[in-house]
Amino acid sequence: PTPRVESLRQALADRDADVQRRALVGLARCEGSAAVDVLIRIAGSEEAKASLRGQACALLARHGMAAPSLSPAQREGAHRAAGTALIDLLRDPQADDRHAAALSQCLRGFADAGDLADLPVLIEAAGAESPATVRQLAFAAIGSVCGRPTPPPAAGPGAGSGRSASIPAKIQ
Repeated sequence: PTPRVESLRQALADRDADVQRRALVGLARCEGSAAVDVLIRIAGSEEAKASLRGQACALLARHGMAAPSLSPAQREGAHRAAGTALIDLLRDPQADDRHAAALSQCLRGFADAGDLADLPVLIEAAGAESPATVRQLAFAAIGSVCGRPTPPPAAGPGAGSGRSASIPAKIQ
């Protein structure tokens, strides 16, 4: 990475959460899909602050879930990390307003770039135990995902990401 991008990576360890979030946004904008591995690591990290994990989830949606420049395995990793961040944030017993903002960012990311294989995570987020705002955003994401045209199945063995294999037949 260039010295500028390296300074963004170093700022991810800053003691101020807002500096971390802004550095993460800068890194994603400067590196695009090349930052996906960093975003996956942060979204899946239980040690990262809720606001940073939510930001990573939203950025994964923008730069990782559907990025054609990434391999199917990297796109799958982006979906999985974003789903993990979403569920972990939902289940955190110390949830507060920062969690709600992080959940909102993450769910908006799923609405923008999620696919049918993300429905189990979104349905869990829409559960009755979730706050009303989270349920509303989860149902909006479900509507967005289900309203998207589905790509035709890829031809040949091993083609595509394999994500549709876990989609219930009723939804297909």
